[in-house]
Amino acid sequence: MILNELEIPVVLAPLAGGPSTPELAAAVSNAGGLGFLAAGYLSAPDLRDRIARTRGLTSARFGVNVFVPGAGPTHPAEYERFIERLTEWSRREGVELGEPRYSDDDWEAKIELLARDPLDVVSFTFGCPASELLAVLRAAGSETWVTVTSPAEAVQATEAGAQALVVQGAEAGGHRGSFADRAELPSYSLLPLLGLVRDAVPAPLVASGGIATGAAVAAVIDAHGAEAPVAYPEIHYVTSPMRRRAREDGSADLINLWAGEAHQLADERPAGEIVGRLAADAAAAIRTAQTRLR
Repeated sequence: MILNELEIPVVLAPLAGGPSTPELAAAVSNAGGLGFLAAGYLSAPDLRDRIARTRGLTSARFGVNVFVPGAGPTHPAEYERFIERLTEWSRREGVELGEPRYSDDDWEAKIELLARDPLDVVSFTFGCPASELLAVLRAAGSETWVTVTSPAEAVQATEAGAQALVVQGAEAGGHRGSFADRAELPSYSLLPLLGLVRDAVPAPLVASGGIATGAAVAAVIDAHGAEAPVAYPEIHYVTSPMRRRAREDGSADLINLWAGEAHQLADERPAGEIVGRLAADAAAAIRTAQTRLR
């Protein structure tokens, strides 16, 4: 397993739609961690170009994360009233909206690309691919990882052939990577979820959610919108023009800021330097914990 071979046990979050760049992925890999590219929101040709750029920046290993498409479009009845209210508000505020639409995020073309030109790791979010697809990627030479948010999802992913699980706690910023898109899903904090998943399956685990300090890294190693409808990707496309304009204007009020619960702990430093600091601080925290246990 690649996880056992990393110099530093830090995996970069893919960060789809955000600061996911070849430069960032390469910086983390070059620092001894495992860099990741986000395939989400990209076309297959764009993803191919980013993979090529990353390979030009590092000879170390890195992975790519792919969004698993849902079962199909959300029924308009689920989001029509919400969009009507959003439209009224946007007219008052002079904000542009888009049209709701479904997209599979160029799923088949991306899988064909990754099977033809494999990377070290291919991970998946928003669902578990069929066991046959995971087998194809493994045969091509990639490790297959799946993001899970519950013990039940962990069992399903392991049975499908996932070689490692990205365990996403409720503290995580960004999208919640659950298999099913339902408002009533249970929500687990990271440390309890790690314990529950470890009891349920034997797969290697990658902890995800609110990890911003060396002490948090050490802890997970020692531990081994209310009115908005559940309609993805339709609402994503509706709010996309608004968010784009907000980025251009520097307005934080009209944009999704995927920061998580620990955003105050973030440092504005080079990625490689942050990876090194996390490793050093984690080692110190582990030594302190071991001393107290003696």
